[in-house]
Amino acid sequence: MGAARRSSGFTLIELLVVIAIIAVLAGLLLPGLSRATEASRRVACLGNLRQISQATQLYASDHANRLPTRGGTNRWPSLLGLAGATRGVLECPTDRRRRTGSLTNLSDPLDVPRSFVGNGTSDLFVERLSAEEYKRLLKGTFAASVSLDAFPKPAETVLFGEKQTGAELLLVEILRTDVDYLNSLAEGRHGANEATPRKGQANYAMADGSVRPFRWGTVTCPENFWAVLDQWRTNAALCHPR
Repeated sequence: MGAARRSSGFTLIELLVVIAIIAVLAGLLLPGLSRATEASRRVACLGNLRQISQATQLYASDHANRLPTRGGTNRWPSLLGLAGATRGVLECPTDRRRRTGSLTNLSDPLDVPRSFVGNGTSDLFVERLSAEEYKRLLKGTFAASVSLDAFPKPAETVLFGEKQTGAELLLVEILRTDVDYLNSLAEGRHGANEATPRKGQANYAMADGSVRPFRWGTVTCPENFWAVLDQWRTNAALCHPR
C-alpha cells in the first residue's frame, strides 16, 4: 500500500523536470509572442499614420492642393481635425506603452498625446518668402502655406514621421540650426529596443499619399527626405555617427 501511495504523486525530481520544461518552453515562446505583439502595434501605428495622411490629402483637395497653413494659433493637428475626439489617431501604440505621466490640456496640440511630427517645409518657405516674412513665420506672427504642386519628388518627400516619446517637436525645420530635430525623431521605434535603435525602423507618410517604413538613419542620409527642394536634399543631409 505504501508503494501504491508513492506512485500516485510526483517525486521532487519529476517536479523539477516539469518546471524546467515549462521554463524552456516559455523561453522559446515568449520572444515570438513579444515579436508578434510588437508587429501588431507597428501595423496599428502605420494605420494611424495613414489616416493622418488621408486627412492631409483631403484638406489639400479642399484648399487648392495646399497643406495646412503655418503661423497663427491653429496647428496641423487642429487644422486636420485630429486634436479633438479623434486624437487617438495621433498616437502610436508602441509610443503609448512608453509614455509615463499624463497630459491635461487636450485642446492644445502640443499637449495632446502625439507620436508624430510634421514637415515644416522650411526650404520651400525660404525660397518663397522674404527674410522678414520667414522670420515672422517661425515666430508664428505670419501665416503662409505651400502647395503640394511645388513638390518635385512627392514620393520621396516626408510629410509626417514618428517622434521620440515626450518630444514636443511639432514640425521638422531642416534649416533651423537652433533645433536638434534629428535626435527628436523616433527612427528606430519598431523592430528594435531602446538600447539598439539602429536595428529598427519607423513609419513615414510621404507627400504623394503613400505610407511606408524606412530603416533607421535612411531618411536623412545620404539624402534628407524631409527636404522638399532638390538642392536641400543633399545640402541638409544629416548622417548619424556610425
